[in-house]
Amino acid sequence: MRKRSRYVLPLITLLLAVLGAAMPWLASWMQDARISGFQERLELNAVNLTLQQDGSVEEALQIAASDCEAILWEDRTNLTWEEAFEEARRVVAKMGSYDLLGKNELRRLEKTGGQAEPYLLVTKDGASALVWTCWWNTEGGLLCAVTVDDATGKAVRILALNGEEVISSDLPQTNDLSQTAKNTYVRLEKWLMFLEGYYGIIPSNVEEWTERTEGGLVSRFDIGFAEEEGEELCEMRLNMYESGVSFNY
Repeated sequence: MRKRSRYVLPLITLLLAVLGAAMPWLASWMQDARISGFQERLELNAVNLTLQQDGSVEEALQIAASDCEAILWEDRTNLTWEEAFEEARRVVAKMGSYDLLGKNELRRLEKTGGQAEPYLLVTKDGASALVWTCWWNTEGGLLCAVTVDDATGKAVRILALNGEEVISSDLPQTNDLSQTAKNTYVRLEKWLMFLEGYYGIIPSNVEEWTERTEGGLVSRFDIGFAEEEGEELCEMRLNMYESGVSFNY
């Protein structure tokens, strides 16, 4: 018994020494494990933010309309680039049916191959939406771009600019300011009908102002959208230029 007790104290001392030497490593390992767990949760939260689970596009529209940063996305997406580009083609065709693009513009876009890339739009308050930027750049200076929401396949931004002629050529160019204003309101009415038909939400109010820039006269419209009950869902901007239009930029 005395023999065993003689070895107990040295063994305890050795064990304590080993534990003391291992404590910094154990503490570092535990800290790394905790940090890894936090990082995994943060990444999952970021993905959840980009997916509109309710199937509505209003949140992505509002994010696209706000002051946000676009980051090239290299992770998983809901749509392939071919699917996203096909959705953009459908938007262009629908614009044509509302006479927002002339027949010449539509023919040129149909003959031109396009490109698409995924981006994460992030606002200053952390809201985010995963989108595809699809664009055509045809000969003759016609530029068309459609940004498609990855979750719903709906367009959240549209750009159509023509360096040679006015988009929607059925509206003649004129130096008469009253006629120019009339043409602008005709184009606005067509856009409001297109937006209501495309999104299924009602334009509730429109605020307008006009300014002259180096590129010519620009008419700006802030358009509020609401449900039938009257509660406003989101607000987007429509800019009309002499050579085209931009929506939600």
